[in-house]
Amino acid sequence: MVKLSLMLIIVACVWRCCAIPLRHSGKGASPYPNSTATSDYREATFEELQRAAKHSAAAYTICPGKAFDVYLTKYFTHLLTGTEGYVGYSTNRKVIAVVFRGSTSFIDVANNLDTKTVVPHIPNVEFPLGAGIMQGIYRPYMSVHDEIVMQIANLQLRYPDYAIEITGHSLGGSLVYLAHIAINQIFKDSNITSYALSAYPIGNQVYANFGAAQRGVLFRGNPKDDGVPVS
Repeated sequence: MVKLSLMLIIVACVWRCCAIPLRHSGKGASPYPNSTATSDYREATFEELQRAAKHSAAAYTICPGKAFDVYLTKYFTHLLTGTEGYVGYSTNRKVIAVVFRGSTSFIDVANNLDTKTVVPHIPNVEFPLGAGIMQGIYRPYMSVHDEIVMQIANLQLRYPDYAIEITGHSLGGSLVYLAHIAINQIFKDSNITSYALSAYPIGNQVYANFGAAQRGVLFRGNPKDDGVPVS
C-alpha cells in the first residue's frame, strides 16, 4: 500500500510537475491560496518535495515503527472525523515530523465537501478578527490537535534542538495549512517547515493573509492534473 501510494504521488510530482506557487526567490505569491501578502520566497528542491511525498504516502497506511527515516512515536486516528496520520522523529535530519493522511473514506469526502465557514478557536492560538475557515478542515484538525501538541512537546524534551516538519497531501495538505499556524504559535522557539501537497484553499481572505504572515517556511507543491482545486 505504501509503495503504491508513494509511486502515485511521486509520479504526479515528476510528470510535468508545476509548483504553483512553491516558495521562490524574490517577491511573489504567498504559499497560502488567495493571500494578497508578498514576501521573500525560495523554491523547494525536488529532493524536499520528494521526501514530503514519501512521508505523505506513508500516512496512507500504518507503518510499523518507522516510515523511511522517521521513527514513529504515535499514529493518531479519530473515528468520527476520519483524521489520521503520525508523529515521529528523524535523527538523520534532526526533525520532529507531523504527517497527515489524505482522503480515503466517505468521511474524508464529506469533510472535503463541508465548506461551511466557521470561526477558528484553538487554545493558545490567536486568530485575527474576521478569520474564517471551512468546517471540513477545522473539525478534523481539532479532533487530533491536542494529541499532536502533546507528542511534539514530549519529543522536544528528548530532542530540544530538533526542528518541526509538517507534511500532508490533498485533504492532509489542507490540514497542514491550519497545523502550520497552530504549531507555529504554540512552539514559538522552534524552526518550522511545512509541506502542503495538492492542498485546496480552506479559508477566507483574512485567514489566508494571516497564514501567509506566519514565521517559518511553508511550501505548496501542486503537481499538474492532480485534480485538486488550488485557487
